[in-house]
Amino acid sequence: MSTLVVQALQQGEGALEPAGGVAVAFAGSTEQEVTDPRGEARFPGLVGGEYAVEVSTPYYAAFGIAPERFVKTFTQEPRTETQ
Repeated sequence: MSTLVVQALQQGEGALEPAGGVAVAFAGSTEQEVTDPRGEARFPGLVGGEYAVEVSTPYYAAFGIAPERFVKTFTQEPRTETQ
C-alpha cells in the first residue's frame, strides 16, 4: 500500500505557492483532509487504481461553488504529476 499526496497550489506574486487550508476528499466521501502549510494532504494505505479527488476552499464554500474534481490513476510506484 502507498500514500497518495495531493498538493494544492495558488498563484502568488509572480509564482505558484503552496495553498494551506484547502479541503481535499475523494468524490462521494464525507471524510476529508485539509492541506497543511506546504499545501499537502496525505491519504495513506491506498492501492493502485483510479481515484476521483475533489478540492474546495473556504471561498468556494462561502459562495456555494462546487468543488473542482480531478480523476487520476494512482500507481504504487513513486512519481510526481502536476494538474
